[in-house]
Amino acid sequence: MLKMPNCTLTPTREKYHFDSGKSLKSSYTIMNSYDHSNYIGLRTIMATRFIHGTIDSATREEIIEIPIVSKNVENDNDCTKCVLKILLDYFGFYHSIEDIAFQLTIKGYNMSYDGSAKIDGSILAIDYIINYIAAQPNSSKNIRISNFDQILDNLKNGIIVPMRVEDSIYYRDSSRIGGHYVILFALIEGQALVIDSRVPSGVMALSTQDLFNSMLANEDAICVWDLTPCYCE
Repeated sequence: MLKMPNCTLTPTREKYHFDSGKSLKSSYTIMNSYDHSNYIGLRTIMATRFIHGTIDSATREEIIEIPIVSKNVENDNDCTKCVLKILLDYFGFYHSIEDIAFQLTIKGYNMSYDGSAKIDGSILAIDYIINYIAAQPNSSKNIRISNFDQILDNLKNGIIVPMRVEDSIYYRDSSRIGGHYVILFALIEGQALVIDSRVPSGVMALSTQDLFNSMLANEDAICVWDLTPCYCE
């Protein structure tokens, strides 16, 4: 059985959260000021370690058929446990979705922290699971991406990129409030392809501009995770 610690937000953890998010947004703004194409011209980049197998043409139509995740639609509150399940499975830690959901509930990860900003307990759950996989101490150090180039570098190195997005921009629907957790695994022909538990196929396609804007929209909740420490090579 998966045994997570109680959900705890420390001052050090909170500072790291905000500092990494601020740094990521700043690096994207600087980069974008020199590239007015909004990454439409980005060459194809895929997390090939995750996809398993060769994809010749690397088109959206070809990717969309890959059975990456269950086709069953998860409800809106299940995105955290879906992301955790995918990460655990990929690195060989097999826990049932029911076990993960139970731990999130009894250890307090379904709550949010109110202060100068609102930090969702889901953020701390993903922090913990990545550190658990990487066999590092339970802290959020070294697992957040704080420079935009690192997102591209991870994809180039075959590494998927979990992140939080703001619903209103991600889905282009101003009536949607709040955020959502997804996993970026490919940039192809100006589109970003992400694993999304709310989509029947399991894969959402949207413009790179919409993805990155939704990723940075809520300055208090910018979270993009680095799975590099999970690899022992």
